[in-house]
Amino acid sequence: MKQFHFILQAKGGVGKSFLVYLLALKHQSHPGAYFVDVDASTQTSSRQLTFLSGTGRIAALSMLDERQKITRDKLLFSLTDLSQLPFEDCYLDFGAPESEQIPALFSVDFSTEQLYELAKHLHCQFIFDVVIAGNTSYFACTQYLQQMQQIIGNAFPICIWVNQYSFYKHPQLISEIQSYATQHQLQVNFFGDIDTSTQVGNQILKMVQLGHGLERYDFITAMKLKNELAKL
Repeated sequence: MKQFHFILQAKGGVGKSFLVYLLALKHQSHPGAYFVDVDASTQTSSRQLTFLSGTGRIAALSMLDERQKITRDKLLFSLTDLSQLPFEDCYLDFGAPESEQIPALFSVDFSTEQLYELAKHLHCQFIFDVVIAGNTSYFACTQYLQQMQQIIGNAFPICIWVNQYSFYKHPQLISEIQSYATQHQLQVNFFGDIDTSTQVGNQILKMVQLGHGLERYDFITAMKLKNELAKL
């Protein structure tokens, strides 16, 4: 069964596109992984995944109409088209504005039961990957997670992705997230334990921004990055 992974968070700058970059590196040699940039405002993934150019495994998807307004149900028709492609896993990187519209798509426009029927019709599974960052983003991120969990319930899997380094000042908040996940039977994953003020961390940041694949990294920087990939 094909899987659609929705990488979501209505708060910007929390690490969604970096997570997608890491997932793309992990699956760089896996032809069954497909990546879609659903961020009309910044198109960050389109730039950061240039190492996949020419593979036929990256695309951009716009939820905007001709007036440049987000049309929520346009996503469903795009999912129908994507389901016809020869992949096993499709990772969709949603921008903050697009992420903000997903709860309404699953509660106002359609019910979760109807979306579940669509997934069955497409012979696909929908997985919601919600990114959580610390510092000043924490409250907004956890609010969005709670909103998604209340709407979706047990209809679809929800995975929490904790941006580790953003919690270095408040590590106790990670325990709070884990307690919430245990209470609601949600999976917790970790990524992003990279200090960009170090030489290695700064080099990784530059390589991400340039959209380079793993083969372009030097040995020392690649060692650090491979440690991140092993978590995914």
